[in-house]
Amino acid sequence: MSKHQTIWESLHSQGYSRRDFLKFCATTASMMALPASMIPHIAQALENTQRPSVIWLSFQECTGCTESFTRSHALTLEDLLFDLISLDYHHTLQAASGKAAEQAREKAMEDNDGNYLLIVDGSIPAGNPGYSTIAGVSNVDMLKEVAKGAKGIIA
Repeated sequence: MSKHQTIWESLHSQGYSRRDFLKFCATTASMMALPASMIPHIAQALENTQRPSVIWLSFQECTGCTESFTRSHALTLEDLLFDLISLDYHHTLQAASGKAAEQAREKAMEDNDGNYLLIVDGSIPAGNPGYSTIAGVSNVDMLKEVAKGAKGIIA
């Protein structure tokens, strides 16, 4: 797995103190109705857990979900991208295009095999896979390829 910052490293680099971090862990425990004895376990998990690699595949969709995502304010796009996840592939939001974009997806899959999260946005034509393609690959085939190495899938 490629080295991404842990959640604690990311927060600490932004000036959060250890006390702030433990308050966050306590709040998390209370929101989940967990006993106070779980706070050290939550802290340990966040100290050692790397930001997850995320591959976001947009198939037949209108980009409305991405547009809504970029305009969120309770948790901003910047908070999510810089503090909580590593968005390694999203064809609308990434700077790379064409072959470079596909190489970024392939590298993220290789570096994080079995540990990345896959987000699938939009429908997938099953009748004729050629109706929708990315880099000449049908949506069905792309989904099968990317899904096999994902730790979890959100659709």
